[in-house]
Amino acid sequence: MNFNSAEAKSFRWPVYTVEMLLLALFVLAVYGQTYGFPFTGYDDPVVIVDNEAIRDIGSLEGLWNVVKPEAQEGLSEWMPLKNLSLALDYAVLGDTAQAYRPQTLLWYILCVIAFHSFIINLIAALNRYGITAVDRRSQRITAFMAALLFAAHPVHVQSVAWLSERKDLLTMTFFFAGLALHLKSYMKYDGGRLSQKTGVMILYLLALLSKPSALGFPIMIVMLDAVLDRRPGFIRRHVWNYAAYFVLTLAFTVFYMKVAGVINEDGSENLREGVVLFNGTKLQLIGQQLSMYFIWTLWPVKLIHHPLFELSETYMSASVLLGLLFLGLLVAVGFLCLRRAPLPAVAAGLFFAGLFPVIGRAPFGQYYEVRYLLFSVAAPALLLAWLYIPLMRRGLIILAYALPLIIVVFWTAITLRDSLAWSSHEALWLDALAKEPRLWVAHKNLGVYYVEVKNMEKAAAHAEA
Repeated sequence: MNFNSAEAKSFRWPVYTVEMLLLALFVLAVYGQTYGFPFTGYDDPVVIVDNEAIRDIGSLEGLWNVVKPEAQEGLSEWMPLKNLSLALDYAVLGDTAQAYRPQTLLWYILCVIAFHSFIINLIAALNRYGITAVDRRSQRITAFMAALLFAAHPVHVQSVAWLSERKDLLTMTFFFAGLALHLKSYMKYDGGRLSQKTGVMILYLLALLSKPSALGFPIMIVMLDAVLDRRPGFIRRHVWNYAAYFVLTLAFTVFYMKVAGVINEDGSENLREGVVLFNGTKLQLIGQQLSMYFIWTLWPVKLIHHPLFELSETYMSASVLLGLLFLGLLVAVGFLCLRRAPLPAVAAGLFFAGLFPVIGRAPFGQYYEVRYLLFSVAAPALLLAWLYIPLMRRGLIILAYALPLIIVVFWTAITLRDSLAWSSHEALWLDALAKEPRLWVAHKNLGVYYVEVKNMEKAAAHAEA
């Protein structure tokens, strides 16, 4: 296989270290305000405050209670690495909300750095095989801009500010670290080193044990192989590796469904069937989900916790048509750009792989949720950063720098604003109502909250809304 050995080297460690420190400082500057936030009344009581399973890891029995394969009472989920990380916080720092904040921020920093490493290795691998010819300075700037855009995106507010959602940060970190290691194997061993393949598989398993959202990981492995291994019959060369991923994915899915796919008290079925009535076709559902996710990804000005589900059952709906158009565009970019423009193709793959576990479905009765985009927002981050390369080649220097930086500022401003919504249980639902006055679940939760604090006038107002 032809490759350019001069481009095979990764970035110099001193520069890379400075970039990692800058990314860490950016995360702390944006999300540092969340350190003083209390627990919210939504899931935090079940997952952390009243969760006896995380109270004792000083014995083998206590450790087993943290990771044992049983659905968590009240949540119907099994995510042992999330519970283990929360148990470590309790054991070391105590039971206040602030005891859980440092590790949450640390995991987000590691997640951003893992994504940064993924982009670095992606561009370096493309250069190594002569697929692209990007100079080292442009490589560094593109990777850093992509990581900065990813870190700034408002979609991640829920994952960082909401302590119960630490599972998002864990699974993203292992997901992108696995992809980075897979690309690293191409840098040294043409993707064929067994020890590194095993390491990638372990990181995939860790991502799954953090949250099943990582099920799209094998899709990215196949796509990266297709981009880098351009010899005829690449699938045949990697068939045993793909078979291992298939077995692991199938085994985990079956096991997880058995553990967490339980029947609720109201008769609805978690994971297997939505609890919101929708009689349209699967394609109509997918179209509306994609249109909503497309808007949230690029214009995240009204991200709502538990959004209002307004689903159409006709193909002539604007949301259905927009979503199906975007689906066609996604497929076209993924296949047509695979050889000619691999970075946009990888971006399309990231968007699809991130939504793969939830698209066309309604886990827990939620047809779309902001946090379902946790992996997929890597797509616009990569795409917008990639624009730096062609713009610089055309001499549009100011635009090459200004475009991603303007978007970073825009997204950061929204992130700072949306983070404040998690400063209290009341603020969370008031923010939701400010963005969507018809959101009945917000009125319900605020009504309950005001009853608890004995503000009956406000409670009555939300009961009547």
